[in-house]
Amino acid sequence: MKNNQGKRQGNPQFVLCCMSEKVQIPYIRELPPLLKRLLTEQTQEATQFCENIRAYNSTFAFTSMGDIIDREIKSKRGPYVFRLNGQNHHLIGSLLPMPGQQPRFAQLYVYDTDNEVQNQNQIMGPGPGERRLDETLLDDLMSMLDEHNVLVQSFRVARERYAQDDVGEFWLRIVSSREKDGRQYNTPTSSGITMLIVGDVDENAINRDIVVQHRQKGLRRITEWHPYFMSMQYLLLFLYGEDGYRLGIEHRGGNQALLNKRTTLTMREYYAFRIQIREDEGRTIVLAEKLKSQYIVDGYTCIEEQRWVGPSDLLITFTFNPKWPEISMLTESLQQNSRHNHPDAIQQGLPHAHILVFLQCNDKNPSPAKIDRIISVEIPDRQEDELGYQAVQDFMIHGPCRVLNPRYPCMHDHRFTKHYPKRYYKETTIDEQGFPVYHRRRNNNTIVRNDIEIDNQFIVPYNRDLIVKYQAHINVELCNHARSIKYLFKYIHKGPDRA
Repeated sequence: MKNNQGKRQGNPQFVLCCMSEKVQIPYIRELPPLLKRLLTEQTQEATQFCENIRAYNSTFAFTSMGDIIDREIKSKRGPYVFRLNGQNHHLIGSLLPMPGQQPRFAQLYVYDTDNEVQNQNQIMGPGPGERRLDETLLDDLMSMLDEHNVLVQSFRVARERYAQDDVGEFWLRIVSSREKDGRQYNTPTSSGITMLIVGDVDENAINRDIVVQHRQKGLRRITEWHPYFMSMQYLLLFLYGEDGYRLGIEHRGGNQALLNKRTTLTMREYYAFRIQIREDEGRTIVLAEKLKSQYIVDGYTCIEEQRWVGPSDLLITFTFNPKWPEISMLTESLQQNSRHNHPDAIQQGLPHAHILVFLQCNDKNPSPAKIDRIISVEIPDRQEDELGYQAVQDFMIHGPCRVLNPRYPCMHDHRFTKHYPKRYYKETTIDEQGFPVYHRRRNNNTIVRNDIEIDNQFIVPYNRDLIVKYQAHINVELCNHARSIKYLFKYIHKGPDRA
């Protein structure tokens, strides 16, 4: 819900569903009579179907969910909850089972189809305390999918090929590319979305396509970018084999004021649109209840993984310089006026910012040589870099402390809490915990502060370009741990200033 903040009159505007009409994707089609009856009527058959809809859906699914479903929570009171533990992904096997193994998932559409319903019920049999699925209803649902679902029809083509006496090695390729705009409904056909390949196939040339091999051990993971990622798992939600999310779906023109530089649909925008209730759209997802819960959790894990950028890489602490011109003007103003009238300036002290920087994937886990190009802990040569030398002298020296200055703030009960002075190291290394040990060499570059000669042992890690540009204390550290995020956000929980 978003209020019209620029207007004092008018009703609030709901924008989550379509992002102010930027999102335009095909609606879900109306249900066939059988599925509509099972999802809407109050008969014993319909009630039993809805209670076990996840099991019914799994019997027809082409893929398995490679996750750990929390089944303990089902025994607790309250509304139905679907919860996953661990990383979620969809897996698919080969067209035919290995010798001695029973067919599972997609193999059920190709192998031993004369006993298809019995195989489905046996593989996806009831768990403890659950009823066995109705084989008559399974047969009716299978006939419905054979009639309407293009993916099922594609695997039936593979079945016909397998039934031939001279069958050889063959593959089923489910293409991911689309010629038409994803904002419009395009009636899918089995010949348009799959190809049956006899012989060898170059897997390096298939990009994100799904290739189901003739017979192989193990399972393959399907990318969440494939248009049929969800349709192959939720056949009772996407009965006709409709496309799901894919890359390159463009935004609609809509309200130009709300458009930004990004012109294509994100995964979050797609799922936010798909789960809404609309009067002129098929309500399959809404009516599916327990299966809807699984679909939403599944979609959320896809969004989470798609937006995952990994751990932070750099922690920057930026403390402002009281000698900046803006601050100097403020202090002059305070001297001319009563300080009691400026509690905002008096009470805060020296403001500083904690910044976490996430690098591009190619720059993550930098080598020692890359670390040295970003972070330095040495005094620059004054003859070669006067600006860098002056900035380090003004802003990046710790202390000195310990015996040189026992009263320095970092000294607590005669202990040095910041571990200065640091030890010398000839080169940058990464320790066993993944933390960097910066190269801190013994050389002739020194700085004199308060009549004390200081060398590289007292230099705080910094980036030369930053401190020269901003003329302030800017501590730059390489980090690789989630504790950096906790450190960053702990300040919002510290409460009000008690000074």
